[in-house]
Amino acid sequence: MAKAVEGWGRIHVVERLAHAEDHEIRAWLLREGFRNAIMHEYLACICARAGRLHEALRVNPRDPSLLNSAADLLLAMITGGPAEDIDDYEHASEAVEAYLDAVWVQSSFNPKYFVVVDRIREWLRSNDGWEQRSKCGWSLTNRDRCLLLSQELLKKEEWKPEALRDLASPDASVFHWANRASQKLGVDTWDVLFAKVEADPILSTFWCDLTEATDRSRIDRLISFAEQVLPLDEIGSGPSDAMGLGPGFEPHGVVDWMLQLLVRFPGRGWKLIRAGLQSPVVRNRHWSLRVFKNWRRDDWPADASQVLRAAANAEPDDELRKDLEAFLESARESAQ
Repeated sequence: MAKAVEGWGRIHVVERLAHAEDHEIRAWLLREGFRNAIMHEYLACICARAGRLHEALRVNPRDPSLLNSAADLLLAMITGGPAEDIDDYEHASEAVEAYLDAVWVQSSFNPKYFVVVDRIREWLRSNDGWEQRSKCGWSLTNRDRCLLLSQELLKKEEWKPEALRDLASPDASVFHWANRASQKLGVDTWDVLFAKVEADPILSTFWCDLTEATDRSRIDRLISFAEQVLPLDEIGSGPSDAMGLGPGFEPHGVVDWMLQLLVRFPGRGWKLIRAGLQSPVVRNRHWSLRVFKNWRRDDWPADASQVLRAAANAEPDDELRKDLEAFLESARESAQ
């Protein structure tokens, strides 16, 4: 049943397998059980514990399938979220150390491993929470060993050529990890990402990566491109309570990424922001307002107040309408 369901169905079924002793079930939990349409973070700790991740990595350190799953599990637990995380995993220190030792003996330099080792290093170097982590097996000695091992792993020269090679991969997952590793290694991947988006601008899954990589020298080019390829009249067709999910809402998803980017670039992208303020998707309208909240009043386009007032008057969502009205009032008082 767990194999056959997704979403909350998988979460509830896997939770009931948490104490399974069957070897086949534990192996599946470790490699596949946490993978889901909903965040991996919900099940990562359960599956690492039930599958005995720390033991499996010691027994099979050269198993690429296991190492791939271990990378996802550790990354999800360190990221944390709405469920148990790395600080709830009683074998965390053993699992982290076993993972780093396993990466050390690999003959390949998978960019994904590099990204996870780098994230582990960042986590080990952070100052928060270590007083309570003895319950997860951590001591000053093994923390120092893991930190040293992660630093030595990241120094290996073989990571960069592998990441650059994988940037040419047509496989979206392979490219994703290569891009993340390349950026950590100081490689500018903006042009590669832009080419990916340009090939299929409405349906591309790389808008998030592209906007994250966009700096002041490229923002105007990206805005111009987005204004050309997006159906802004359709996006700004009028407010409703639409969630903006599923087929037909792909352009609204692109606008989301652009609006999050425009928060960092005052005065830029007014056409996109105006379309977002008039979008049927509530999320677009929230992001458009957030842009203005992060801009100075001097950065507003000439007709911004008029458009914001019209948006407040037409807003069907009570909470957002009140937020718009309060923002306009605050802006009016600041201008006096």
